[in-house]
Amino acid sequence: MDYSSAMIIIHFDTFSQLALENPPRPCYTHPMKNRLFSAFILCVLLCGLCAQITPALSMETSSLGIDFIKSQEGFSEFVYWDYKQWSIGYGTTVGEFDYPEGITENEATLLLINSLAKYETPILDFADKYNVALSQPQFDALVSFTYTLGGGIWADKYEDFMLRQYLREGLENFTRAEITQAFENWRYAGGVELPGLLARRTREAVIFQSFKGDANGDGQIDIDDIIAVRDHVFGTPLLTNYALWRADCTGDGRVNVEDILAMRDLIFGA
Repeated sequence: MDYSSAMIIIHFDTFSQLALENPPRPCYTHPMKNRLFSAFILCVLLCGLCAQITPALSMETSSLGIDFIKSQEGFSEFVYWDYKQWSIGYGTTVGEFDYPEGITENEATLLLINSLAKYETPILDFADKYNVALSQPQFDALVSFTYTLGGGIWADKYEDFMLRQYLREGLENFTRAEITQAFENWRYAGGVELPGLLARRTREAVIFQSFKGDANGDGQIDIDDIIAVRDHVFGTPLLTNYALWRADCTGDGRVNVEDILAMRDLIFGA
C-alpha cells in the first residue's frame, strides 16, 4: 500500500482525525523523563520486546492458546490411532479402550486442559534452567508445539532442536525467518512431510513472534497496522485471537482509538 494514500485515508477517518487532534498517548506506561529514554522505549517496542514478558514459572496456557490447539487438532468423538498413540477429543492421549461410548466437545475440552501440565512443565523447567523469560503468546506457541511432539523434545540431547538454542542465546540474535524455520523443521511424522503439520508450525511461529502494535503479524509496526485497527474499530473486519492481542498496543484489554494513537506515536515519533 502506498503510504501517502494510506495517510489520506487515515486523515479523513473519524477516529484517525481524533488521533491527529489529541496529544500523543505513548504505549509504554512508564513515565518518560527525556527524549533519550523515549527513544530507548521506542526501539524496544519496534523490536517486538514490549510483549508483556512474564517469569516462566508462573505461566500456564491461555484461553487463546487452548482454542488454538483445539482448532489445529480438530475434534474426534471416539478414540483413534494417531501415529504413535491412541487419542480422543482434541488430540489427547488415552488408552485404546477408554471412552467406549465416545466423548462430548465439552468433555474433550476439559480433558485437554487437564492434560496440558505435562506439556507445560518441560517448557517451564527449560526456561527456569536457562533463565528464559517468555511472553504469553510465546508460551502458548511452545505448548502447542510440544503437544504434538511430547515434552521430551526439551531434553538437552536434542541438539538439532534449534529453537532451544535460539531461546538460550537470545531471540534478538536471530531473524524472524530463522525462528520460523526452527518451527517448520518439525513438520514430519514417520519421516513423511505433512502439509497440515507444516501449516500448523507456520501458525505457531507467527504466534510466537507476536508483539504489541503489530496488529497484522508481519513483524513490524507500520501504517498497515493502523489501518487494521481502524477497520476493527468500525467493525469491518474484526480482529480476532492473537491479532486482537497484538492490536492492544496500550495493554488495557481493549482495542480502540487509543491504540491507533499509540501506533501513530511509534511510527512517527511521540
